[in-house]
Amino acid sequence: MNESEVHNTSDISTIEKLTMQNREATKYDFENMELSPDTENAETVLDPELISAAENTNLFEYEQTHLNKKYKGFFKNMSPDEIVSWQGSLLKKPLIKLPGSLEEIALQLFKNLVSYMGDRSSSKAPPLHALKHTRLALRAPEEVKDEAYLQVIKQITRNPNPNRCVRGWNMLAIMSSCYPPSMELYHALIHYFLDIIKSGDEDLAKRANYIAIRLSKTFESRRKIAPSDIEIKHVEAMKPIVIQMNFFSGAATSCQVESYTTIRELKTIVMRKLELNISRIPYFSIYEMCIKPDCIEERYINEFEKVCDILAVWQKETESYKEKNINVEFKFYLKLLLYYEYNPEDIDSVTMTYVQCNFEIIKGLYNLTEEEIIKLAAIQLYIDYGNLSQDEIQSNLREHVRDFIPFNKFQINSESAWAEKILQEYSTVNLSSKLEAKNAYLNIIKTNDLFESCQFTCRYDSKINTANNNSQHEPNPSHIPEDCIVAVKPREIVICDANRNKIYSIPLTLIASWGVNSEMFVIVEKKNEKEYSKSYFHCNLPKLFKIIIDTYTNALVGKNMVEIMTERVETCKLFESLPITKLKPGESLRTRQSTIYPK
Repeated sequence: MNESEVHNTSDISTIEKLTMQNREATKYDFENMELSPDTENAETVLDPELISAAENTNLFEYEQTHLNKKYKGFFKNMSPDEIVSWQGSLLKKPLIKLPGSLEEIALQLFKNLVSYMGDRSSSKAPPLHALKHTRLALRAPEEVKDEAYLQVIKQITRNPNPNRCVRGWNMLAIMSSCYPPSMELYHALIHYFLDIIKSGDEDLAKRANYIAIRLSKTFESRRKIAPSDIEIKHVEAMKPIVIQMNFFSGAATSCQVESYTTIRELKTIVMRKLELNISRIPYFSIYEMCIKPDCIEERYINEFEKVCDILAVWQKETESYKEKNINVEFKFYLKLLLYYEYNPEDIDSVTMTYVQCNFEIIKGLYNLTEEEIIKLAAIQLYIDYGNLSQDEIQSNLREHVRDFIPFNKFQINSESAWAEKILQEYSTVNLSSKLEAKNAYLNIIKTNDLFESCQFTCRYDSKINTANNNSQHEPNPSHIPEDCIVAVKPREIVICDANRNKIYSIPLTLIASWGVNSEMFVIVEKKNEKEYSKSYFHCNLPKLFKIIIDTYTNALVGKNMVEIMTERVETCKLFESLPITKLKPGESLRTRQSTIYPK
């Protein structure tokens, strides 16, 4: 082998360059970060129709219409202008007309607001008051959300303390990142912020730009979860949130996101940062990994989920595990969702396919012979350590031999026996570059029944299949076991037993129809012109099954990727409306929707 060529720069993928840079790409200095681009030019970002609608209303008119001017007592002898100006005492009545059942919520929101701003003394840190305020408002009806926005406007109007006024603007930024007001108030607030942008006050203009853009994004797509501590910190400073994107190669890179950034948008950011072909974006998805002491939970993330919503869930679950003295780590991973015909000469596409297949093999998702395992391990050894001396290679292998063997096959030999067999095979390897090595690795497994597949661990429901049997639907035609694996490939579905031995395959061209609900999917196979076979499978990821089979079947009938992705968008929206089966005690939705790997 020609070891001098192993680190030839033309032979190194973008992802490997990140690995060579170690974790430097993920480091950032919060204090020296630049402000979010959203602090500039809201007028060029906002929809012209929104700006036009905002011009026809204003906050003063909204207040004149909706203020609770008929209340006596606290509001007696007060003008509307006085009602919406800063006050140092607590409200006794909401600012707008609310049903009696909602008044208490409105007054509590004001307590949280003035505690956050510092107008009311509190032993708790301001971010905690902001979090309580947001959680309460998120669950409240629309009219209470309007009340919350007006309360903040009131407390930043003629506030004698500049620092507290800034905190009020921070609260507006947090709120606009999480939930919008009613349409009427939304237009009035946009008008209000656009006027401030034009006022000439540079600092206020940045804040108004930032909030107006957030408000428009949130109005288009509502948040579901109160922000994490990290999000609150960055929003207060008007700075992007930095997250780490990981790859199965061990590399990672940092990405800047905003409160409204979706997983779909994050995927585009990552692909562009890696300088990967944008046309391949549909083939990739982002997954979350929950790394526990004994296992790894991997969940496919719907493309319309908000990145910051996921960060908030991570924080909540981390705190919950910490109470049980369990350390967990959450990570984002970019992963191939759909396989495409990789170009053996394209180092980026080959690397992405290689690192994912290698991950799946080590986690036991392929049924391989001992001979295949040793050959693959020898090639992996060359890819990982081929630039080192012979002694260093042997030392690294003996120390990390488990990283080269599928976990479910490791017991076949002892660690030392595995190491000796791999080293013996390694001595016969004749490769000149990493690209050649990865192609050699893929050539060994490309004939495997599970190559280029997305696998679903399933339970074949024989009772439902028997109950739905009739003259046109034959039950269990191929003796599918109860515990099975359903693997979806670009041109066929392969059904295996729990040990991943192939039982049955169905060309996609013979699948007459398919469907899903929240906990299972069904496949209808066309046997002939009159006979069909219907099979029901329970699994954790029925929605993902539909996305994949929809895409592959649409590709087979000649639809282009733009058409396919348009349909995927509609499918993802459909998922949002599907009912969720009641969770078991101690079960989380994320865990239910995860694939579990041994650590």
